[in-house]
Amino acid sequence: MTGPLSDSTYGSALSSLVLAQLTEKIASRLGLHFPPEKRHEFVRGLEMAREEFGFPSEDATADFLLKSPLSQAQIEKLSSCFTIGETYFFRDPSVFEALRQTILP
Repeated sequence: MTGPLSDSTYGSALSSLVLAQLTEKIASRLGLHFPPEKRHEFVRGLEMAREEFGFPSEDATADFLLKSPLSQAQIEKLSSCFTIGETYFFRDPSVFEALRQTILP
């Protein structure tokens, strides 16, 4: 099972049980929850993690994620695979005004 994840049910060649275990671990370690209707987003993040960590297959990625204690650096790298970086906060001057006038005092 090498190459991109490709099961017709979830977009992954991994079993439903392994996917459930992985989503549970990601939820417990990163606080990110992927309900069944968002499983395709989880699989996309898992594929990004496979590439980022340099694993040859989704099986190797799953095995690593499920069995390894994960360092802080690995958790941060994994987090970037499962999230989308948005910078709208920094583009809106009213956010800074609210911080200055309401939140910080």
